[in-house]
Amino acid sequence: MGVSDYEKRLKHRLSKYGFTRPFQLESDLSRQDGVTTWIEYLAYEYWFYDQKASYVKRFQRKHDEAWKKLVDSGVLRPGESYDIVCNIDSVFKDAAEEEAAERAVQSATTAFLAAEKDFGESWVDNNFRQASRIRLVASKAAVEKAKAAYKPLKRRGDTITDFCQQIKGYRNAHKDAEHHTYLLSWIQQQIPTIERESKCMTGDRVDAGCVANGEPSAVTMAKDCKGLHHLEMQSPANGGSAVLPMGKAPAGLAVQQHREGKRSRCESIDVHRRFKRSRITSQGALDAVEGTINIGA
Repeated sequence: MGVSDYEKRLKHRLSKYGFTRPFQLESDLSRQDGVTTWIEYLAYEYWFYDQKASYVKRFQRKHDEAWKKLVDSGVLRPGESYDIVCNIDSVFKDAAEEEAAERAVQSATTAFLAAEKDFGESWVDNNFRQASRIRLVASKAAVEKAKAAYKPLKRRGDTITDFCQQIKGYRNAHKDAEHHTYLLSWIQQQIPTIERESKCMTGDRVDAGCVANGEPSAVTMAKDCKGLHHLEMQSPANGGSAVLPMGKAPAGLAVQQHREGKRSRCESIDVHRRFKRSRITSQGALDAVEGTINIGA
């Protein structure tokens, strides 16, 4: 597949999400400007988002059926919503409650066995035998009461655990897709900055406006590169369940990303280098997979 076909694929993928800005790829990456490479990277990340969103879409029906089955089981308590059930604090609370009830059964059973033993040895003394009988009856009732309290908790725990196991893959993909929207939104927000930087640097010439703190941009760029992290690591690790549409990233996201590690000038260069090594991969292997499972159709 040639660069033109690859470019069509990228434009089609981007247009699905409302990105229609014109661009033209260069077969020789050394001739391609930073903005175009950044847009190519945006399409590359959209490919990964498509995979996650596609998984969510395919398993949505099974997820909804599993939730309905849990609701119909009658084990949920008044006011317990989907988010409460899936919350890790609720999981620990339920587990602790079930374990306490199980220990109560074990304790009552131990007391009953001791009372049973005493009753078996009390045949010599009628008074002691009568007292032992009373303790035996009481301890047996305590066992039955403890078991009656434990049984619904055990059923509730097993039912909710089964539900959580069924939707585990769905929830992971859902969360990953949501987190990826923040990365995608951030990538788009950087385009104007990269445009300004590209205008500052033309070939080996550095415009006067690109000199910062008495140093040429190349020096500043090298300093910025020291703390460079993988782009996706800068997206916020928010929880939640909704796959957000593009453009719905929190208003404070840009400020948070600036504090955690702002996009340095060298990142556009880093993207150039990565695509120089991986464009064949993204064009061949990824598109081959895309053609087989029709992701994002």
